[in-house]
Amino acid sequence: MLGGQADFLDLKAQSTSFVQFGCYTPQEANLGGEHPQAIHAASATSGLLQAFGIQPMMGRLFEPADDAQGSAEVVILSHGLWQRCFGGDPDIVGKAIRFNGADVPVVGVMPANFE
Repeated sequence: MLGGQADFLDLKAQSTSFVQFGCYTPQEANLGGEHPQAIHAASATSGLLQAFGIQPMMGRLFEPADDAQGSAEVVILSHGLWQRCFGGDPDIVGKAIRFNGADVPVVGVMPANFE
């Protein structure tokens, strides 16, 4: 659960001025199995990436179902991380990667121009 999620949910429910609305929490994460590496990551709600008006290069963005309590965790990779750690694997979407000690499916890869 994202820190401050109750505040976010209240703001989202009361908002009438935004087409998309989301929040994120920066975090450090571990990527990989036996010898994981620390990476910069963020927990994000659906709506956040849509608010920027950018589409993933491959796969999909987070969806409202991903926000539901008890839903399975999913990952969207940055273009740089996809290149560095997964060799630009064109079949990465749908594969599970080791993320914070769990196997988590990749649902998307962001384009190179997205930071």
